[in-house]
Amino acid sequence: MDPRALADLSAALERNDWLTADRATRALIGTEAGPVLPADIARLPSPVLIDIDSRWSACSGAALGFAVQARLWRELGGVAQVLVYEDMSADEKRALGQIEGRFAKRVDWVSADGVWAGPRYDATARQAPGALPYLPLMCSYGYGLVGMNLAALASRFG
Repeated sequence: MDPRALADLSAALERNDWLTADRATRALIGTEAGPVLPADIARLPSPVLIDIDSRWSACSGAALGFAVQARLWRELGGVAQVLVYEDMSADEKRALGQIEGRFAKRVDWVSADGVWAGPRYDATARQAPGALPYLPLMCSYGYGLVGMNLAALASRFG
């Protein structure tokens, strides 16, 4: 892991520069091109994952970070395992999407009119617990991948 990238993450977190910190987190996970996949999360060395998470947690009074997201995911009924979308039944995919939707509402990623909006990156905005990091979880593939990544995180943060 690049110590300079970790320093950049810490500096962004100290300034409440959420977007820069989110981008730095995605870069530290090592997937600058293409979406982060559950297998990427599963392969990430534990010390790296814990270090990134501890920085988010420290800057937020334990309100942000992967461990918080994993806990919320499990509280909402999400599984803690690496999922393969192609291997899931239609019922499992539907359930995954429903839990993913509940998670998005819980962490304030859904606007008042029900549209998926993602987090607010305004440094003065109060972040809902678990709202960040966001970019390592999100992709344009649509429904399911966020939930699959959260399930993979939950498998790492028992």
